Formats: sequence, C-alpha cells, structure tokens
Amino acid sequence: EMIAPWLLVMSPAAIANRISTDIPDLIGSMRNFPERHQSLNTVFEHSWSLLAPAEQRVFRRLAVIVGNISLPAAEAIAGASEPTLRSLAHKSMLNKPDNDTYTLHSLLRAFALQKLQEADELQEAQSAHFDYFSRFVAFQKAQLLGAGQLLALEKLEEAFDNLRAAWRNGVEHAAADQLLPLMDGIYDLCITRSWYAAGIDMSGVGKEPLKRRGMRGLAGRLLLNEALMHHHLGNYDQSRLCIEEGQILCEQEEDVRGIAKAIFLSA
Repeated sequence: EMIAPWLLVMSPAAIANRISTDIPDLIGSMRNFPERHQSLNTVFEHSWSLLAPAEQRVFRRLAVIVGNISLPAAEAIAGASEPTLRSLAHKSMLNKPDNDTYTLHSLLRAFALQKLQEADELQEAQSAHFDYFSRFVAFQKAQLLGAGQLLALEKLEEAFDNLRAAWRNGVEHAAADQLLPLMDGIYDLCITRSWYAAGIDMSGVGKEPLKRRGMRGLAGRLLLNEALMHHHLGNYDQSRLCIEEGQILCEQEEDVRGIAKAIFLSA
C-alpha cells in the first residue's frame, strides 16, 4: 500500500530494483530496530522523499493532531489545504475514512512526529494545536446554552483526545487566561458525560506544572474541579481535601469566583 504511489514517479522496474537492492541494504544498517520496523521505516523514508516540501511540512505538523483530522484543524495547525490533504491521501500518507475527515496511522504519526522534531517545529505546532482547540472549546461551550447543545456535546466528545493533548501542552506553556476557558470546557464535558475519572486525570496532569509556573489561582480552580469529580464518585474525604487546598490557593490570588466556588462546594 505504501509503495504503490511510487508509481507516480518511478517505473515498475525501478521500484523492483530498489526493493531488491537498496531497501535490504538500508535495513541491514538499522540494527537497533526489529526487522519489521526497519522495513516500514525504510518505506516511510522513501515515501517521504517523494513528497513536495509543502506536503512534507503539512504531513509532519499533522502529527500533533490526535485521532480524526478535520479540514479546519489541518488548515489552522498545519497550514494544509484540501488539495494537499487529498494528495497525501493519494500517496498513502493519510487515510480518508469519510468525506469530512482524514486519519494518520499510528506508525506514520510516530514517523511524522520524528520529522517534526528534526525540523525543530514541535513547540510551534503544539502551540498552534493549543490555540485551535482552545478556540474550538470556547465556541462549542457557547453553543451548550442554546438549541445546538446536543451537537456541541458530540463535537466536544469527538475532540476529547485533542482537548487532553492541548491541556497537557497548555499547562506547560500557555497563559492563565487561555487555559481557564479550556479547563472549564473540559470539565463541563466531564460532568455532562459522567467522565469523572478522566476529570481527575486532567487535574493530575495540570496541578504541579501550574504551581511550578506560579499560577496558584488556576491551580486552585483545577483542584475545585477535581473535588467535584471526587464528590460524584463518592470520594468525599478526597473531595474535601481538594476543596480546602483549592480555597487556600484561590485566597492567595484573591480569586473571588474561585473562593465562592470553594464555599459552595464545601456546603
């Protein structure tokens, strides 16, 4: 499947010659990898070399998107266009399961991530990913108040893996005013869908980085969200501990809304 698109630029004889000579030699020089992975990586490298520079840039930046890849996300994060995505799919670098989305196989995603790191573009791509999905959450959260509530919930649920990825990156790099809407949207979804364990996990990811960066108020809000998750699971002692710590952090930052939420949860 990966080799078939080589026919666009190579003759069958040339492909057969490369398979019988070059590839075994390349595989033999990569002794740190299992044989199957050596073979795949060699095919990936050659398929990569056949991409135009613009296609290579789009492909490697798509590595930061988890799961289904929509055209708006690909445009915002990777600078992709519909023709470029179609070309990558035609060359078997992407799959196209339906008319609206593309997918990147996990092995190809790992390969793309390697290329992204080699190009020193990982942080830039992660930042673009965070910006897109934080805006996405803000828009969908607004829809939860109207007639489009069910559709907004479906879209948030479909994007949940990307929301978690954006959160993991954001707690290390983003500003507090950017993180708060993302956090609120994630926890609204966790409450609505009863994903309490996932909400606790999100808190575990964010608490220490936020404290380390001096964002005590946001860390306090996060602990209050975690307290609500524990409450729904019946972990009342743990919930109370989270409320107490969260209230202290909110008081240190004079976060009136956070303090009010802590008092409400205590009651």
